[in-house]
Amino acid sequence: MAASKVRKCRICKAPALGQSIIPVCSPRCALELAKCAREKKETRDYNAARKVKKEVRQEIKARKEKLLTIKARQKRARTTAQEYARLRDMQWFESMGEQPKCIMCGKTDVKSWHGCHFIPVGSKGGPKSLHPCNINLGCGQCNFFAAQESTQYRENMIVKYGQEIVDYLEKTPLDYVMSSEDIEEIRTHFKQLTKELKR
Repeated sequence: MAASKVRKCRICKAPALGQSIIPVCSPRCALELAKCAREKKETRDYNAARKVKKEVRQEIKARKEKLLTIKARQKRARTTAQEYARLRDMQWFESMGEQPKCIMCGKTDVKSWHGCHFIPVGSKGGPKSLHPCNINLGCGQCNFFAAQESTQYRENMIVKYGQEIVDYLEKTPLDYVMSSEDIEEIRTHFKQLTKELKR
Protein backbone atom coordinates (compact mmCIF):
# COMPACT_ATOMS: atom_id res chain seq x y z
CA MET A 1 0.00 0.00 0.00
CA ALA A 2 1.36 3.41 -1.02
CA ALA A 3 2.26 5.79 1.76
CA SER A 4 -0.10 8.74 2.22
CA LYS A 5 1.18 12.03 0.82
CA VAL A 6 2.48 14.39 3.49
CA ARG A 7 0.58 17.67 3.36
CA LYS A 8 2.67 20.84 3.45
CA CYS A 9 1.89 24.14 5.13
CA ARG A 10 0.59 26.70 2.64
CA ILE A 11 2.74 29.42 4.20
CA CYS A 12 6.15 27.96 5.05
CA LYS A 13 5.91 24.55 3.26
CA ALA A 14 6.77 22.64 6.47
CA PRO A 15 4.77 19.45 7.20
CA ALA A 16 1.22 20.44 8.10
CA LEU A 17 -0.56 19.44 11.29
CA GLY A 18 -2.23 16.10 10.75
CA GLN A 19 -5.70 17.05 12.02
CA SER A 20 -5.94 20.56 10.57
CA ILE A 21 -8.63 21.08 7.91
CA ILE A 22 -6.51 23.71 6.12
CA PRO A 23 -2.88 22.60 5.71
CA VAL A 24 -0.86 24.77 8.08
CA CYS A 25 1.89 23.85 10.50
CA SER A 26 1.14 26.25 13.36
CA PRO A 27 -1.31 28.88 14.66
CA ARG A 28 1.11 31.55 13.43
CA CYS A 29 0.93 30.26 9.85
CA ALA A 30 -2.86 29.90 10.19
CA LEU A 31 -3.13 33.60 11.04
CA GLU A 32 -0.83 34.50 8.13
CA LEU A 33 -2.94 32.38 5.76
CA ALA A 34 -6.13 34.08 6.97
CA LYS A 35 -4.50 37.47 6.41
CA CYS A 36 -3.52 36.51 2.84
CA ALA A 37 -7.04 35.29 2.11
CA ARG A 38 -8.49 38.55 3.45
CA GLU A 39 -6.11 40.65 1.34
CA LYS A 40 -6.99 38.66 -1.80
CA LYS A 41 -10.70 39.20 -1.14
CA GLU A 42 -10.15 42.93 -0.62
CA THR A 43 -8.19 43.08 -3.90
CA ARG A 44 -10.99 41.25 -5.75
CA ASP A 45 -13.61 43.56 -4.25
CA TYR A 46 -11.52 46.64 -5.13
CA ASN A 47 -11.02 45.50 -8.72
CA ALA A 48 -14.71 44.70 -9.06
CA ALA A 49 -15.63 48.15 -7.74
CA ARG A 50 -13.18 49.80 -10.17
CA LYS A 51 -14.72 47.87 -13.04
CA VAL A 52 -18.21 49.00 -12.08
CA LYS A 53 -17.08 52.64 -11.76
CA LYS A 54 -15.39 52.46 -15.17
CA GLU A 55 -18.54 51.06 -16.77
CA VAL A 56 -20.64 53.79 -15.16
CA ARG A 57 -18.23 56.52 -16.39
CA GLN A 58 -18.32 55.07 -19.91
CA GLU A 59 -22.11 54.99 -19.87
CA ILE A 60 -22.32 58.60 -18.66
CA LYS A 61 -19.80 59.65 -21.32
CA ALA A 62 -21.81 57.89 -24.02
CA ARG A 63 -25.02 59.59 -22.88
CA LYS A 64 -23.36 63.01 -22.84
CA GLU A 65 -21.98 62.35 -26.31
CA LYS A 66 -25.46 61.65 -27.65
CA LEU A 67 -26.78 64.89 -26.14
CA LEU A 68 -24.13 67.11 -27.81
CA THR A 69 -25.55 69.61 -30.28
CA ILE A 70 -24.07 70.27 -33.72
CA LYS A 71 -22.76 73.61 -32.46
CA ALA A 72 -21.05 71.97 -29.46
CA ARG A 73 -19.49 69.34 -31.71
CA GLN A 74 -18.20 72.02 -34.09
CA LYS A 75 -16.66 73.96 -31.22
CA ARG A 76 -14.93 70.84 -29.92
CA ALA A 77 -13.69 69.95 -33.39
CA ARG A 78 -12.38 73.52 -33.92
CA THR A 79 -10.38 73.26 -30.70
CA THR A 80 -8.81 70.05 -31.99
CA ALA A 81 -8.12 71.62 -35.40
CA GLN A 82 -6.54 74.69 -33.78
CA GLU A 83 -4.25 72.51 -31.67
CA TYR A 84 -3.11 70.73 -34.82
CA ALA A 85 -2.56 73.99 -36.74
CA ARG A 86 -0.50 75.52 -33.93
CA LEU A 87 1.71 72.45 -33.63
CA ARG A 88 2.04 72.13 -37.41
CA ASP A 89 3.21 75.73 -37.82
CA MET A 90 5.50 75.62 -34.78
CA GLN A 91 7.24 72.55 -36.17
CA TRP A 92 7.47 74.11 -39.62
CA PHE A 93 9.28 77.18 -38.26
CA GLU A 94 11.53 74.90 -36.23
CA SER A 95 12.39 72.86 -39.35
CA MET A 96 13.31 76.09 -41.15
CA GLY A 97 15.53 77.18 -38.28
CA GLU A 98 13.32 80.20 -37.57
CA GLN A 99 11.44 81.50 -34.57
CA PRO A 100 7.66 81.06 -34.75
CA LYS A 101 5.90 84.27 -35.78
CA CYS A 102 2.37 85.57 -35.98
CA ILE A 103 0.94 85.25 -39.49
CA MET A 104 -0.64 88.72 -39.17
CA CYS A 105 1.73 91.06 -37.33
CA GLY A 106 4.93 88.99 -37.59
CA LYS A 107 5.70 89.08 -33.86
CA THR A 108 7.97 86.36 -32.54
CA ASP A 109 7.98 87.28 -28.85
CA VAL A 110 4.56 85.80 -28.03
CA LYS A 111 3.58 84.32 -24.67
CA SER A 112 0.44 82.54 -25.87
CA TRP A 113 0.03 81.25 -29.40
CA HIS A 114 -3.41 80.90 -30.95
CA GLY A 115 -4.90 79.10 -33.93
CA CYS A 116 -6.19 82.12 -35.87
CA HIS A 117 -8.91 81.80 -38.51
CA PHE A 118 -8.36 83.56 -41.83
CA ILE A 119 -12.09 83.54 -42.57
CA PRO A 120 -13.88 84.32 -39.29
CA VAL A 121 -15.91 81.43 -37.94
CA GLY A 122 -18.97 83.46 -36.93
CA SER A 123 -22.07 81.72 -35.67
CA LYS A 124 -22.53 79.37 -38.64
CA GLY A 125 -19.18 77.63 -38.63
CA GLY A 126 -19.36 74.96 -41.29
CA PRO A 127 -16.53 73.07 -43.00
CA LYS A 128 -14.56 76.25 -43.63
CA SER A 129 -14.03 76.73 -39.89
CA LEU A 130 -12.31 73.33 -39.82
CA HIS A 131 -10.23 73.68 -42.97
CA PRO A 132 -6.54 73.29 -41.98
CA CYS A 133 -5.45 76.16 -44.27
CA ASN A 134 -7.97 78.50 -42.63
CA ILE A 135 -6.26 78.12 -39.23
CA ASN A 136 -2.75 79.46 -38.73
CA LEU A 137 -0.34 80.34 -35.95
CA GLY A 138 -0.91 83.83 -34.56
CA CYS A 139 -0.72 85.92 -31.43
CA GLY A 140 -3.67 86.42 -29.12
CA GLN A 141 -3.93 90.15 -29.79
CA CYS A 142 -4.29 89.69 -33.54
CA ASN A 143 -6.65 86.77 -33.09
CA PHE A 144 -9.04 88.76 -30.92
CA PHE A 145 -8.77 92.23 -32.42
CA ALA A 146 -7.21 92.24 -35.87
CA ALA A 147 -8.10 89.06 -37.76
CA GLN A 148 -11.03 90.49 -39.71
CA GLU A 149 -9.26 93.70 -40.79
CA SER A 150 -5.80 92.30 -41.47
CA THR A 151 -4.79 92.62 -45.13
CA GLN A 152 -1.39 91.30 -44.05
CA TYR A 153 -3.02 88.01 -43.12
CA ARG A 154 -4.34 87.63 -46.67
CA GLU A 155 -0.99 88.49 -48.23
CA ASN A 156 0.80 86.00 -46.01
CA MET A 157 -1.83 83.37 -46.81
CA ILE A 158 -1.12 83.76 -50.53
CA VAL A 159 2.59 83.35 -49.89
CA LYS A 160 2.01 80.33 -47.66
CA TYR A 161 -0.68 78.46 -49.61
CA GLY A 162 -1.09 80.15 -52.99
CA GLN A 163 -3.87 82.25 -54.55
CA GLU A 164 -6.06 79.24 -55.37
CA ILE A 165 -6.45 78.18 -51.74
CA VAL A 166 -7.17 81.74 -50.63
CA ASP A 167 -9.83 82.13 -53.34
CA TYR A 168 -11.39 78.83 -52.29
CA LEU A 169 -11.60 79.89 -48.64
CA GLU A 170 -13.02 83.31 -49.53
CA LYS A 171 -15.66 82.05 -51.98
CA THR A 172 -16.90 78.89 -50.25
CA PRO A 173 -20.30 79.63 -48.61
CA LEU A 174 -20.60 79.45 -44.84
CA ASP A 175 -24.19 78.21 -44.68
CA TYR A 176 -23.49 74.51 -45.25
CA VAL A 177 -24.40 72.57 -42.10
CA MET A 178 -22.34 69.46 -41.41
CA SER A 179 -23.79 66.36 -39.83
CA SER A 180 -22.60 65.04 -36.47
CA GLU A 181 -20.88 62.18 -38.28
CA ASP A 182 -19.00 64.60 -40.57
CA ILE A 183 -17.81 66.69 -37.64
CA GLU A 184 -16.66 63.70 -35.59
CA GLU A 185 -14.84 62.26 -38.59
CA ILE A 186 -12.96 65.54 -39.08
CA ARG A 187 -12.18 65.78 -35.37
CA THR A 188 -10.84 62.23 -35.33
CA HIS A 189 -8.70 63.07 -38.36
CA PHE A 190 -7.15 66.11 -36.65
CA LYS A 191 -6.56 64.13 -33.45
CA GLN A 192 -4.64 61.55 -35.44
CA LEU A 193 -2.60 64.22 -37.25
CA THR A 194 -1.76 65.90 -33.93
CA LYS A 195 -0.74 62.56 -32.42
CA GLU A 196 1.61 61.94 -35.34
CA LEU A 197 3.19 65.37 -34.97
CA LYS A 198 3.81 64.78 -31.26
CA ARG A 199 5.76 61.59 -31.88
